[in-house]
Amino acid sequence: MRYWLLFAASVVLSIAGITWGVLSGNPVNGTRGGSVAVMFSFAALFISRGYGAKVYDIIAHQMQEMGRSADRPQGTSVEERIESLKTQLTAMGEQIRLNAEEQFEQNICLALSTVTGTLTWGFGDMATTGLLHSKPVIAAWLCQILNQ
Repeated sequence: MRYWLLFAASVVLSIAGITWGVLSGNPVNGTRGGSVAVMFSFAALFISRGYGAKVYDIIAHQMQEMGRSADRPQGTSVEERIESLKTQLTAMGEQIRLNAEEQFEQNICLALSTVTGTLTWGFGDMATTGLLHSKPVIAAWLCQILNQ
C-alpha cells in the first residue's frame, strides 16, 4: 500500500510542477515536480529493506525452529517430528511467497513512479509551453482556480 502512495505522490508532484510552470510563466519550472518525484522514488528504492536479507532471515529463523523440533524428547514419535517439520516448511514457504508478492508490488510501484517523474522531468517544459501558448484558456483556468 505504501508504494502505491509513492506512485500517487509522483503523479501529484508532476502535475504540481507543470502547474507551477504555468503559473510562473516559465516552462522550465514545469520539470521540477518530476525531478522531485524521481528523487522520492530513488530514496524509496535505496532505503527500503533488502529483500535478500529478509529471505535469509526467514530461512535462518525457520532452520533454528526445525533444529529445535528435531531435538524433541524421546517420547515424541518419528511421525510427529515429520509432521512438525512439514508444518514448519509450509510456514517458511508461505513467508517467502508473501515476501515475493511484496517485492513484486514494490517493483511495479517504483517503476510507475519513476517513469512518471522522469517523463515529467524530461518533458514537463513542453507540457507547460503547450498550456501557456497553445491553450491559453486552460492556463487561465488553472491560474483562476489556484489563485482563489
